[in-house]
Amino acid sequence: MTYPTEQATLWLLEGIARLSIGRNEAHQAFAQAVDAADTMLAFAADNVEALDAQAVAYCGLALTGESTLVSDAVETFQRARRSPRRPACSRR
Repeated sequence: MTYPTEQATLWLLEGIARLSIGRNEAHQAFAQAVDAADTMLAFAADNVEALDAQAVAYCGLALTGESTLVSDAVETFQRARRSPRRPACSRR
């Protein structure tokens, strides 16, 4: 059974785990996390959880060979911080 709302985070965690043990499949898991986050963002463009997962996945992709995605990670983190759906306790 899949859980679409959590899928981006699950792929992200898989990528981190694979990266930490030196597995080449980490890159693919990070790419899947970006795609899963895109699916969620199509429903709600200000979904902070999806934006955060996508931003960290972009960082993972940069670490595994796509260094040009660092700017995408920064932009996505900034979108998440500007989101009106961000929890009030994290707004400063």
